Amino acid sequence: MGPGEAGAPAAAGPTFTAEDVDKIVTEKLTAFQHQQERAMEVKVLGSAHPDWEQVIKTPQFAIWRDNVIADGKELMESENAAFISRKLTEFKDWAKATVVTAPAAPAPAPAGASNRQRLANAVLPRTAAAQPAQSPVTEEDAFMAAFKAERSKSGY
Repeated sequence: MGPGEAGAPAAAGPTFTAEDVDKIVTEKLTAFQHQQERAMEVKVLGSAHPDWEQVIKTPQFAIWRDNVIADGKELMESENAAFISRKLTEFKDWAKATVVTAPAAPAPAPAGASNRQRLANAVLPRTAAAQPAQSPVTEEDAFMAAFKAERSKSGY
C-alpha cells in the first residue's frame, strides 16, 4: 500500500460526546464556584472577626464548642459566615462572662488612722454568706462534666 491509499485505520484517540464534555465542564465549574464561595465566606468572616483563626485554636473554644453549645458539630462543619460569626460572638461573650478577675488590692490605710476609727467606719455585709468566686472552667473539669453527663444518659 502506498501513500494516500486506504488501509488500516489510524489509532483513534478517545472520543467525547457532547454529554461527556458537558459533564466535565459542569464538574469543573461547580468545583470552581464552591472554591469562590468558600473564599468569600472566609473573607466575610475575617471582616467580622479578624482574630477568628486564633480564637478557634484556643482550648477555651474547644471546651465551649464541645460542652456548652448543642450545635458544636454543626459549627465545625458549617461554611456559612453569618452562622459562624454569630457563634464566635456567643463564644466571646461566654468567655468574658466566665473569666474571674482578681480583686483590686486594698488601698493602704492612712498613716495616722487608728484601728478604732477603721472599725467604726466599717460596713457590715447585708447578704448571706459570701459565695466564693468561680474559677474558670478547666479542660479537665469540662471533660469530667461531659463524661458524667454521657454516663448518666446511658444509665450508669
